[in-house]
Amino acid sequence: MIVVRFQPANHSQLVDLLKECDLPYNDIEPDAKHFFICKKDDEVIGCIGLELYGEDALLRSLAVKEQFRNEGHAKRLVETLHAYAASLGVKHLYLFTTTANKYFQKQGYSSISRENLPEAIKSSAEFSYLCPSSAMTMQKKIMTCIYNQ
Repeated sequence: MIVVRFQPANHSQLVDLLKECDLPYNDIEPDAKHFFICKKDDEVIGCIGLELYGEDALLRSLAVKEQFRNEGHAKRLVETLHAYAASLGVKHLYLFTTTANKYFQKQGYSSISRENLPEAIKSSAEFSYLCPSSAMTMQKKIMTCIYNQ
């Protein structure tokens, strides 16, 4: 299994996976430039995405096909996205979840009130209409590392 940057050729598989996992997919662009996928051979078995809002970002669309769950693929996708976000200068990640709050707590995320979200995150489609208002809102500070020789 490998985690790679999303490629437009994988768009239909990405949308199918999100549908299968009952996650929003209508706004996924064919280039989905801030998405990563986990592949087994030529099959997309997992995905994760990032929406950028300056130093804040929204983690979205973490999904793994049911038959491949509990094998560490979600963790690899999340770690890949964290490193990618840090490389882009993201300071805080936010997410909405109706089912995975315990998983994200284990990944260092904590609950936050919807009212306390940055305005840019509140302007997202995820906040506005894609995710139900009953979804748990979570945040994580992204650590950046500076290497000096």
